[in-house]
Amino acid sequence: MPGSDRVGEAGKKTNIELTFEQVNTSVAFIPREVIPLFTLPLKMFNFFVPHIVRETMFRFPLIPALNPRVSDPAPSRPIDELRSCLASSIEATEAIFRADLPANLKDMTLSHPILGTNNIVQILGIMGAHEERHQTQMRAVLANPRFPKQAFHQS
Repeated sequence: MPGSDRVGEAGKKTNIELTFEQVNTSVAFIPREVIPLFTLPLKMFNFFVPHIVRETMFRFPLIPALNPRVSDPAPSRPIDELRSCLASSIEATEAIFRADLPANLKDMTLSHPILGTNNIVQILGIMGAHEERHQTQMRAVLANPRFPKQAFHQS
């Protein structure tokens, strides 16, 4: 992995540093091609801003963001294929938690200019906050009186 990875016991990496080339998310008003220029200012921001504030920014869309290109929707994928991919993703995630976790897990961190440096618990907190945001969005859509309720319940 690129970046200045720290090395822990027995030479195992304790920090995985992701760049905008690997996860090219952005802020809505900053083009993706320009956002790498903000790497150092964002790292400084994350150094001084508490984790709970960064997590809250994922929970509530105070600053509009762009998703990484890897998560762009693919056109015209059949619903059965999407369901199959979702099921295999869940199975892969469950397999990670069933397997033996690294001995130095409590010392491991993941860094990204927008996410900051986070341990595994903090990463799960950010993921939960982000999911909560999407659940809130879905509840708002379902509660909208113009949403076609009958079409939603059909398979």
